[in-house]
Amino acid sequence: MKYRLSELANIRNGKKPKTKKLNAKYEIYGSNGIIGYTDKSNSGKNTIVIGRVGANAGSVLFSENESWVSDNAIIVTPKDDSIAYYLYYLLKKSSLNKFVSGSAQPLINQSILNSIHLRLIGKESQLKVAQFLRKLDSKIELNNQIISNLEELASTLFKRWFVEFEFPDKNGNPYKSSGGKMIDSELGEIPESFSVENFGSHIKYISKGTTPTKKDLLSSKSIKNVKYLKVKDIPSVGMINYKNLEEIPEDVHEKQLKRSALKKGDIILSIAGTIGRVNIISSETELNTNQAVSFIRLNEERFQYYYLQLLKSKYYQQILQKKIVQAVQANLSLSEIKKMKIVVPPKEVISSFTIVIDNLYSNIISTDREKNNLEELRDLLLPKLLSGEIELPEDEEV
Repeated sequence: MKYRLSELANIRNGKKPKTKKLNAKYEIYGSNGIIGYTDKSNSGKNTIVIGRVGANAGSVLFSENESWVSDNAIIVTPKDDSIAYYLYYLLKKSSLNKFVSGSAQPLINQSILNSIHLRLIGKESQLKVAQFLRKLDSKIELNNQIISNLEELASTLFKRWFVEFEFPDKNGNPYKSSGGKMIDSELGEIPESFSVENFGSHIKYISKGTTPTKKDLLSSKSIKNVKYLKVKDIPSVGMINYKNLEEIPEDVHEKQLKRSALKKGDIILSIAGTIGRVNIISSETELNTNQAVSFIRLNEERFQYYYLQLLKSKYYQQILQKKIVQAVQANLSLSEIKKMKIVVPPKEVISSFTIVIDNLYSNIISTDREKNNLEELRDLLLPKLLSGEIELPEDEEV
């Protein structure tokens, strides 16, 4: 049966929060997600949040707990709380941005939402689908949290070993606090066995990507395509999701863009637009990239995660930011990356760290892959579940 959204839910505009407080009890939702915290709520549990105005008008979010919804979003409270998650996904599938009006200031309002018609499957099926999707999303979120925790641990270990210089000494004790000898350097005090060198002396090859011309794309005769990486595809947490990348023709990848073909183990660093995003190519997938992304191949490939962590660390991120050239578009040159001064530990210290960090990243990669597979499964099943084309059996487990 078809229902108007107003028959299924109460709809009202959010309000601008009076105060924002760090670590307050309630999350503040805007049109693009959580934007802060406050000590009051204006919406209950299991609320659907729809972007009302601006670039994210028509976006659909879900707040499981009581929260505050801001004035650039709309509060949708299902009349039947048990199907809130089903209704949330039904609205996401409905592509509400097609109902947005206005070019200078995109807008979707209560009147438009009230008039939207949704086709619902039977009540029992709604409940099962909602329960199934919620379990699936909980598993995906759990994996996200595991990845975040592992990456935080990797960052903490790097800082402990190579910023605070508390790596294990020959007796297994923290080096600096156990009286390890320190010397002065141009980068400050460092252990006596460490040195300061140009990053470039540890790089076998560094380059940046290329953007294919329209002529190259139109003249391509390839049937097969190759994945094409952009800055937006470099996540702040977790690994690159290769399945979601754009594509270019294989013959363009092999000829015109041959120089910027990526390899497994390459460290990638964004050098234009959003500068300083760092990740690593962890797959054998054929892959290319554009001119806003640089890639680094190391002399010592086995130390890839050490150098990845080095570039991600707060200290070296600050150094990179200072080297940015402010032109028409802010950019970071390859020569500046090579000239960057780094503190270099002895190989035996990096080797000891590598044993630990390789194990962490092995877990990060496997957990990230599982998360991506779950997301792909959800997105594949979603339209069929919402329409009733696929029916879940009793006591369905994820």
